[in-house]
Amino acid sequence: MNRWLALISRIGTIITSIGLAFLLISLIPSSSSGNSAQYNDQVQANMFHSPFASIMTPQQVATFTVTSDRTVDVYVLEVSNSFLTNWIVSHYTGKYFYTNNVTYLKSFLGNFSQSIAYSQSTTAFDYRYTPTKVTNATLIVSNPSSSEALIQIGWKITQQVAPASRVATLADWSIPIGLVLAIPWFIDLYQRRARKPTSGANVPV
Repeated sequence: MNRWLALISRIGTIITSIGLAFLLISLIPSSSSGNSAQYNDQVQANMFHSPFASIMTPQQVATFTVTSDRTVDVYVLEVSNSFLTNWIVSHYTGKYFYTNNVTYLKSFLGNFSQSIAYSQSTTAFDYRYTPTKVTNATLIVSNPSSSEALIQIGWKITQQVAPASRVATLADWSIPIGLVLAIPWFIDLYQRRARKPTSGANVPV
């Protein structure tokens, strides 16, 4: 095997090894960081509630569940709750008594639509959120109806060695590429073994 094929094959075996390592990492189960909550609450008509707000890293996963007796709007925002509140206070002071009015929230989201990581109008919300960078994460439950909403809220933070989905994707790409690049090495290894004399009665002494 010439030098270039040998180099390509060596690179292929290295990439395959890295891909297998990524695959093993992606299979490591997440461990609980001890941060979780589950409770019943209520959201008044035309009001919103923020049951969760925290700074998160890409090594963390937040699982949010919200069930309600009526349709509510649930948002996962990549801003802090204080930023949301301060923006509302600075723009709408005096118009409504409560700062958590749905009208304020809709105005904020209209100006900061890029902050919405995920949203859904539902009676049963279940979502796993993994940030792509260190960021604030805030869960918002908004009740746009004219009646009170009775809700059950649950959230849990788990810690992972690396974002499993991304590591698995790297493994899915690197292993096949590495194997293709290593084909010359496999062929050369097979040919060497085929040429190697075998021991036995038919082998001349």
